[in-house]
Amino acid sequence: PAFVEGFVAHVLAFQQNTSSPYRWVEDWWRWPQIVFPLDALWRGYEAARKQPAGMMVWYMQLYGVLDRVFNPDRGIVASLPAAQTYTDRGQPLPCAPPPADWRQRITATLAVGHDEPLPAGGREDTGRAPRGPRYAERTQ
Repeated sequence: PAFVEGFVAHVLAFQQNTSSPYRWVEDWWRWPQIVFPLDALWRGYEAARKQPAGMMVWYMQLYGVLDRVFNPDRGIVASLPAAQTYTDRGQPLPCAPPPADWRQRITATLAVGHDEPLPAGGREDTGRAPRGPRYAERTQ
């Protein structure tokens, strides 16, 4: 949450008003669809800051990702039943505090359904993707 609360919420604050091109979601951590690209942004940021010109490249790509996530018409948030949040221009966007186990909840939601690595061919003998205990739990 530190990257979102300390960076994203401050950067998007300058883009946020009643005619904003972005729709902020205070409880972003509830939505795997939002967590995944924000996690990718954070990982990219961490890698980029260690390279001499890395931050410039990362920064040029930042708004493309933010647009694909937070654009109210065509971004991921357009399909979510989340409320729009407005702040005064320049004020950090509010972030609802996540529960202690938010990462585990997201990981469980995004689980692919198997605990064992795929065989070398990528499929079991049945020709279908393997389905492990997590798949069974979600389908019951």
